[in-house]
Amino acid sequence: MLNIWKEDQKRKRTLRIIIPIILYHGKKKWRKRRVSDYFSANDPILQKYLPKFEYLLSDLSLYKDEMIMTKMFTRVDVRIALVLMKNIFHQEQIRKHLKDYLELGTLYTEGKEETDFLEAVIRYILSGTDIEAKEVVKTAGNVNKALKEVTMSTAQRLIEQGAILDKQEVLIKQLSKKFGTTSMDEKMIKSIKDKAKLDAALDEILFAGSKEVVLRTLGDQGSNS
Repeated sequence: MLNIWKEDQKRKRTLRIIIPIILYHGKKKWRKRRVSDYFSANDPILQKYLPKFEYLLSDLSLYKDEMIMTKMFTRVDVRIALVLMKNIFHQEQIRKHLKDYLELGTLYTEGKEETDFLEAVIRYILSGTDIEAKEVVKTAGNVNKALKEVTMSTAQRLIEQGAILDKQEVLIKQLSKKFGTTSMDEKMIKSIKDKAKLDAALDEILFAGSKEVVLRTLGDQGSNS
């Protein structure tokens, strides 16, 4: 809200009224409270200095899947996104209706934007549940060949990204333990997506006499650290 108002001021326009909306899909029931309730100031004199705006709450747990998918929204992508968010902690429900969700997703896959949405759905399922990639790929194959290919490529990218993140974390941990690291060092390492460079740095750290020698293997960025 502050960022929006700052933008309004920057553009020299009247501040807009903002209606805050919380979309909740957690495990516990949301207990709605005023913003001022989160502060410990009980003194009436101090209370008047606390923010007192209200917000709208949309708790997905209060709605049945059927209502979300058929009555509440018209856009297919919104229906799929919300029902997945609602059930992300109930994996058996997602597994049970996985084919239905993917079939609906194909109705929304004509242009690049729509294909990107379908990839995001697959990524969300693979990242947020224990459902294995091979199961999602198999289910996608039962829908159509194109969807199977999209699912396979998305799963492969997730695997590759996971491998890169693992290498980055190991390198940071080993480098920090041997030489110590700065926040800039860690930021630079996390910017490296080349597995070969990360592997080279991990090999170098065993015999390197300084941090700079290791970082230099990551490229020009490393040599300047």
